[in-house]
Amino acid sequence: MPTQSIPEQSIRGFSSLTSTLKENVDAVKSKMGDLSTTPGEEGEFTQSVENVTSKLPSMTWLGLSVGSMVASAVLLGTRKKELANFVGLWAPCFMLIGIYNKLVKLEGTGASIHSPSKAVKGLH
Repeated sequence: MPTQSIPEQSIRGFSSLTSTLKENVDAVKSKMGDLSTTPGEEGEFTQSVENVTSKLPSMTWLGLSVGSMVASAVLLGTRKKELANFVGLWAPCFMLIGIYNKLVKLEGTGASIHSPSKAVKGLH
């Protein structure tokens, strides 16, 4: 079977394309470096939300989640399917907020991503 050679023009085009791509990647990396924040640094809005939610017990979020499931089942029984689906979608949202709240309580607001968590330290 004869071997096919790649035309010289294609090789130069590919080389030019890869160098242009590398330049673009380097430009994006340098701009992303300017946008990054130091680990553990939070915005004012995030801190205010965490301050409010940290005052609520963790069972609040579980209760809201289960409550939305029950309300959804009741609405489904009354043949209000669209409203039942809408209310039923609150359950995972409340659970996610509860998990986030619990993580913030365990880790603290300004926990560094490079330091091991308190929960992981307990496993060693």
